[in-house]
Amino acid sequence: MSKFILLIVFSFSLLSVSGQSFSGRVLAADSKKPLALASVFFSNTSVGMVTNENGEFSFQHLPAGTFDLVISFVGYATQVLSINTATKSAPLEIVMSPKSRELEQVVVEPNVKEKWNKWGDFFLGQFVGNSAEAGKCKIWNARVIQFRRFVNSRRLTAYADEPLLIENKALGYRIKYQLENFEFNFRTNILYYTGYPLFEEMEGNTAEKRRWEKKRQECYLGSLMHFMRSLYRKQTSKNGYAIRNIYLYPNYEKQRVKSIAVQTGRANNSKGKQIVQTADSLVYVFNCDPDSLEYYRQVLHQPDSLDWVPQSEITADNIAFKMDASSVGLYFKNRLLVSYMRAMEPYEFTQSERRRKQMDRQDSQLKMLSTEPIVVLSNGRYADPSSLLLRGYWAFWEKMATMLPYDYEPPAEIEE
Repeated sequence: MSKFILLIVFSFSLLSVSGQSFSGRVLAADSKKPLALASVFFSNTSVGMVTNENGEFSFQHLPAGTFDLVISFVGYATQVLSINTATKSAPLEIVMSPKSRELEQVVVEPNVKEKWNKWGDFFLGQFVGNSAEAGKCKIWNARVIQFRRFVNSRRLTAYADEPLLIENKALGYRIKYQLENFEFNFRTNILYYTGYPLFEEMEGNTAEKRRWEKKRQECYLGSLMHFMRSLYRKQTSKNGYAIRNIYLYPNYEKQRVKSIAVQTGRANNSKGKQIVQTADSLVYVFNCDPDSLEYYRQVLHQPDSLDWVPQSEITADNIAFKMDASSVGLYFKNRLLVSYMRAMEPYEFTQSERRRKQMDRQDSQLKMLSTEPIVVLSNGRYADPSSLLLRGYWAFWEKMATMLPYDYEPPAEIEE
C-alpha cells in the first residue's frame, strides 16, 4: 500500500444549486467605520466582489441554497457565515474585529519564526503540489507567507496576513486564497490546512481556452470531487471506481521474530553478550549469519499490523445512504481503498513513491476520523473535511495546482 504522506485538506465551499439577491455592509469593530475594498465571496466558487466606499456589497441572482460567505480584510480576522439564499433576509451588518497574530500564537513549547528562504520550497510542494500542473502554478506574493517551527512536537505552521494571489496557467484560473491555517507534522507526516479560495477565469485565446478545458477534465476525472459526486449519485462503479475494504491483521512474522529475539537476547545476556536497543525496537545480537541477521532487523522494523485487502469490491450502497433530498451520508469502518481504474497514476506520483513502474490505476485510501456520518452533497462537497483522512494518490493530487471550483461542470459527454 502507498507510503505517501497523509493529508487532510479543509476546503469550504458552495453547497447548492438555483435565484435570490443578497446584500450587506462591512464595518470595523474598533472604529465603527465602513471597510471599503473588503473581500466578500462564496468560498470555492467564482462568485465574489469587494465592498464599495460605504462598505456595502450586493449579489444578484444567486442560486438558491446554502453557501459559505467569506469576508476578509487585511489586519482583521476573517469571518465565515453560512448563508441560505432561499430565505429572504434583511441586509447583513458584518462587524470585523482586528486580528493579532501574536495573540493567536499561543506559546506552549519552544518555537522559531522562520521565513520563505528556508521553507518556501517545502511549502510549495505541500500546498501547490508536485504534479506536472504545479510547474505552471505560481504564488505571486509568496513572500507574505511566514513560518513558525515548533521544536518539541516537530511541527511547521504557515500563515499569511493577506490573501495569496495564485495564477494557475495549467487550468486557466486566478485564485485569491485566504489561508487560515497550515500545519505539517514531521512525526506523523500529516498535513492539514484551512482556507477559502475564490476562482476567476483567466482570459485567453481560443487555443488556450481549449487547452485549459481539456486539462480541467483530466484533473476532474479521478479526483476526490469526481468520486464524491459519483458517490452521491451511487454511480461509483459506472464511473470507473473500485472500492474495497482494508482490514488490519497482526504481523505474525514480527511476533515470531520478536519471540526469537527475546529468547536469544536472554541467553546472550546471561553470557555477557551485547544487547542493542534502538528507538524503533529492541534488536538483539543473534547467533546467526549476516543475511539472517539483516532479515531479522527488517522484520523488527515492520509495523505490528499489516493491511489485508480482499478481492471482492463493495458498492456505493455499502458506504452511502440518503439523508434528505439534497445529501447522502458517507460512513464506513476501518479504511477504504478507492481505485480509479480509467487512468494511470501520474509519473510524478510514481517517483514520489520511489517506484520504477507506473500503476495502471490510481489508488487512494480513506479513513474516517469521526464516528458520525459525513454529509456529501451533489456538487461533491462534503461537510467537515477534518473528519476524513486521505492517503496515497489523493494525498498527492488534491493540491492547489489541480483544484477545481465546486461550480465546475464537465462537458455532458464525460459526465454521468
